[in-house]
Amino acid sequence: MEYNFEGIKFQIVRNEKAHYASILKLYHETSGYQKNIDFVEKKYDTSIYNRKNIGFLAFEGDHVASYYGVFPIKMIYKEVEYLAAQSGDTLTHPHYQKKGLFTHLAKECYQLAQKESIQFVFGFPNKNSLPGFQKKLNWICEHKIKEFSITVNTLPMAELVSKKQFFSKLYTSWVNNRLKKYLVKPSNIALDGFNTQTNKLRVKKDVDFFNYKKYSNASLILKNDYLIYLKVETHLIVGDVAYFDIEKLPQFLVTLKQLARMLLVYKIKFYLSSNHWLFGYLKNHFQPIDNNYIGFCFFDQNNTISIDDALFSAADFDTF
Repeated sequence: MEYNFEGIKFQIVRNEKAHYASILKLYHETSGYQKNIDFVEKKYDTSIYNRKNIGFLAFEGDHVASYYGVFPIKMIYKEVEYLAAQSGDTLTHPHYQKKGLFTHLAKECYQLAQKESIQFVFGFPNKNSLPGFQKKLNWICEHKIKEFSITVNTLPMAELVSKKQFFSKLYTSWVNNRLKKYLVKPSNIALDGFNTQTNKLRVKKDVDFFNYKKYSNASLILKNDYLIYLKVETHLIVGDVAYFDIEKLPQFLVTLKQLARMLLVYKIKFYLSSNHWLFGYLKNHFQPIDNNYIGFCFFDQNNTISIDDALFSAADFDTF
C-alpha cells in the first residue's frame, strides 16, 4: 500500500523477519542504541502468544523512513484473561519526521491488531510523545508511573562503564557471572508471588512471560528468600518482586543494597504504578517522582476495564 505526503510516496509494508535489519538500522539512526540483529529477532518473536510482527514500516524507495509496532502479551483482569499488546518501538528517521508517518503506521497497526483478536493496546508515553497518542490515536492517559531511587554508598561502576560500549559489555558479563549463583528457573508455582493482586489489570507473569523476556539482559534471582526480577543498566533496576509481608521490607532493602554493592551500582531504581503493593510499602520511606504516563487504546467501545485498576512495574516495559 502507499502513503503520500506532499508529493513524497511511501510504501507501507507489514513487518516480517526480512525487515528486521531495517528496524535495526532505525534503532541506530534514531537513538544511537547499539543493538544487534539477534536482539531484534528475539524481541520481535512473540510467537509464544500466537501472534507475531504486528507492525508496519514505511519506505521511500530503498530508504527505511519509519516503523511502528506493538508486542502481543497476555493480561489478566478480575480473573479474565485478555490478549493485549504493548505499544513498542516508535522509530522515524530524522529526515522523515513531521510527515504524519507515525500516525499513519499506528492506525494501520491497530487495524491489524484487531484482526488478530488483540483487544487493546497499552504503553508508557513520555511527555513528548503524549500529544500524538492522545490527539491522533485517542489514547486515554490519566495516570503516571512512579519512580523511586535509593542511593548506595559504593563505586558507581555501572554508570561509568555505560558511556563506553566496549567496557559496558565486559561489565555486563561480569555482572551476569556474579549473579549466576542466585539465578532460578521460572516455574508457575514460584511465580504465583508476582500475581497476587487478582482484582487489578496486570501483565500475566507466567513461564511464557519470562521465557519471552529472554531478549533482555534481566535476571530472575532468589536471594535471602526474596524472588526478584532485576537488571543492571546504569542502575540496578528492580523489575518486579514476588509478594512478601510488609514487616520484611527492611531486610528486603538490605538485600538490594547488598546486591548493589556486590555489583558496584550506586543507585537502585523502582518504576511502579501507584496501586502496586510494593509502591504502598516504599512510599512510607522514600519520596516518589513522576515518570512516564500510563496509556491505553481500547478497541471495544463497550470496554468494561477500569484504567484505575491498571497495575504495572518496570518488568512490564518492552525496554526492560
